[in-house]
Parts: sequence; C-alpha cells; structure tokens
Amino acid sequence: MSMGESASTASNNGASAGTANRFDEAHLDIHGIDTAVFTAGPAQAAEWVALLPRATLRIFAGAGHLLLDERADAVAAISEFLDLDRT
Repeated sequence: MSMGESASTASNNGASAGTANRFDEAHLDIHGIDTAVFTAGPAQAAEWVALLPRATLRIFAGAGHLLLDERADAVAAISEFLDLDRT
C-alpha cells in the first residue's frame, strides 16, 4: 500500500441495537494508524463507528496523531465529507 492510499474505509447506514436516535447526524471518524497516542486499533474504531447510524470511518496509513499535518488526503476526506453532507 502506498503512502497516499487509505488503509480502510467503512460506512454504517443503519444504527446498531441500543443506539440512541440522537446520533442521526452524519459523522466522520478519521484515524492515523501509526499513532502512539491512540492505542486502540482499527477494529476498535470500527466498533465505535458501528454504533452511529450515519458514520463513516477513514483510517490512514503512514500517519499518526497529527493526521491532518501528516496526510493531505485526510484533509481532502474531511472536505469531501462536508460537501456530501450538504446535499
């Protein structure tokens, strides 16, 4: 996988059992996989996203806790998410 590729993208279109309806807004969860600060891995992040009815998870290789400084495509992912949410 090259440095410019996302390690993973997942989307959840339906709420998991027990999810409150108050989380009906679109949600983007981004993670740099190479962080020492956030010790939970991609599986834990996917579990969190599964609890939100309109959540998308983007995990980026080659970046850590300072994801937005380390990966321009992470910033682009946020811009794309915000553009999609307006439609």
